[in-house]
Amino acid sequence: MKLGKVLLLTAAVLGAAGSLSVTDVQAKTGYQRTKNLAVKPKAFYSTSKHGATYQANGSLTNFKFKKNHALTHYRDSTWVATSKTYIKMHGKHRLYYYVHNSDGKAKGWVWSGYLKAGKHNQMRHEESKQVGNYVMAKPGKLYQFGGGYRTKGFNPFNIRFKHGIKLSDKVTYKRTQLWTVYKHGKASKYYYVTSSDNQVKGWVWHGFLKPGEVKEAAKKPAPAVTKPSGGTSNNQSNIGGVVVNSKPTTPDQKPNLENWTTDDGKRERVVVDYFELTNYLNKGGSYNNAVSVVMESKFVNGKYIKQRQTLTNITSELVGNDAYSMHRQIFATIDGKKTPVNGYLKDPILLNGDAIYNDSDDDYFVSVREPERFKHYDIDQQDAYITEVPVWYQYSVQDNDYSVWRFNLKTNQWDKTQSHVADVVIH
Repeated sequence: MKLGKVLLLTAAVLGAAGSLSVTDVQAKTGYQRTKNLAVKPKAFYSTSKHGATYQANGSLTNFKFKKNHALTHYRDSTWVATSKTYIKMHGKHRLYYYVHNSDGKAKGWVWSGYLKAGKHNQMRHEESKQVGNYVMAKPGKLYQFGGGYRTKGFNPFNIRFKHGIKLSDKVTYKRTQLWTVYKHGKASKYYYVTSSDNQVKGWVWHGFLKPGEVKEAAKKPAPAVTKPSGGTSNNQSNIGGVVVNSKPTTPDQKPNLENWTTDDGKRERVVVDYFELTNYLNKGGSYNNAVSVVMESKFVNGKYIKQRQTLTNITSELVGNDAYSMHRQIFATIDGKKTPVNGYLKDPILLNGDAIYNDSDDDYFVSVREPERFKHYDIDQQDAYITEVPVWYQYSVQDNDYSVWRFNLKTNQWDKTQSHVADVVIH
């Protein structure tokens, strides 16, 4: 009986299909789907670390998946859906959207279950010509928007929060722009501000500021200006018929000491913001705890050859021939010799056990110690420890490699997910 059914099925296939062979039937292992249906463009974002987009591959009755983009690489993007289809899988019809991301570089079909409605990392200009003065209402940070306003190739549909700097209650912030910023589907007002001391400018959430002004100390007298008497000293220049001081008359004002700048070996280990460390050094601060740094030393055949160095006694000094060409240079003691650090500190690791927090495109921690198992370390992402999984890279000085820790949202603790990863990319 079974053999008869097989023979009948084979005959039917050969007779009805003509040129279609048995091999073709056996190769039909895809899924069925409906025709593409255009939809009004709709914005989505994804927090998935496992999903993907797929290229259309096959016919309506034999659709096969061909992965082209992992969603985990686009969690900072907005996806725009323009078409939809239903794919029959395991007896159920699942909705798929055809999407492209905000910069148009990635596109494909994606299961609707991986998407959440709303814009993410986008901004919209608000018509407001009001210019006002503000002061800090509560602690917060001011950011630059990578890929966004005031950057080369400005794209309001593809911004990144970068270089977070703590607000100060000692300066006035002048607001000149008002924009709406979308993060994970939520709209918030952000101000573009400049501090009264001209040290920082960037974007800040409006709730961190309130109208007002800080009464600042009396300004220092201007440099002495005298009429020329036939010549100038080494520290003066003849500009426009008057002599002005051309070199600083007072030393640099050192930045305030942070709790991480000194270490007696007994204090609690702390998290140091990467940009606070670099800003502290650039303002003339010094740091005497050893830092292991990956230096981009050579560019060979289109690639950087990286060299790791351990730096101690890091300082920042003004160098240059005169006041108009001076710039800050970071120096460090390497093998007992004071040496200029070429470029900038890249992927620093504090060897005293403090952790570095870097809030660049992908937020992460770096330390020679493992994270405290249940601790929520301060992080800028609003959804951290809720839907976003923080990452902690533990550096081994002896092996010159990393172990990777990720925060488990179910058990609410840090889990080691990888060990001895020599070439881990942490940014």
